[in-house]
Amino acid sequence: MSHWLPVSSSADERTYNPCPGCSFNIPALSKKSAIKQRCNSEKCFFNVILSETVGYPTRNAKVFAAYLPITLSTSWSYATSLALVHLANPSLPTSSAFSPSFKDRIEDDVLPLSVQSLYTDGFFHVAKDSSPPSMTSAWLALDDDGLILESSSLQIPSCFPSALRSEIFAVVLGLNALSHSSSISIHTDCSQLISLWKRFVDVPFSPKLLREHNHLLWLSI
Repeated sequence: MSHWLPVSSSADERTYNPCPGCSFNIPALSKKSAIKQRCNSEKCFFNVILSETVGYPTRNAKVFAAYLPITLSTSWSYATSLALVHLANPSLPTSSAFSPSFKDRIEDDVLPLSVQSLYTDGFFHVAKDSSPPSMTSAWLALDDDGLILESSSLQIPSCFPSALRSEIFAVVLGLNALSHSSSISIHTDCSQLISLWKRFVDVPFSPKLLREHNHLLWLSI
């Protein structure tokens, strides 16, 4: 993998330049013919474990041989939050975002096939001087007689916190609790979620989805 560095240390930085060379560099890699042909602008290459790698879209992904910077579709802080959650690496300081108890609670619920309706809701608490931001998601499962079969609420990791993210997360948690081959109706009071559902879920997959906020959650749905 080639090594790129942010132009500035700002959390909102999106632009990256190729690393001129550092301690990560393995000189033998830059001598490979395939790399010479395709990576003229990069000077620093190193090996990575595929399972610890996350693909992320850039706005100008075809400029690697043109001595131009690359630009992430979103800010570095947002891309980092996605990577940390995706990798769930115990060695990272944010590993508590996906603690074993959190994973267990996600996987514990398995609803019967008699579920007909799923009501979902999300809650977002804005950060204040005395408290950090927080998000909670909840779902309620009903059968065809309108009887409540199961309900669940969960405080979720506050990586890139937003009201919409908590609403989408509620749908993901509810769907994850269903049995395979379930057929249900989902009810939500979030008009933005419904609008985005029509764009991302009711249509064939498009790579453009990878440029959208919360794209990992939409892919999970």
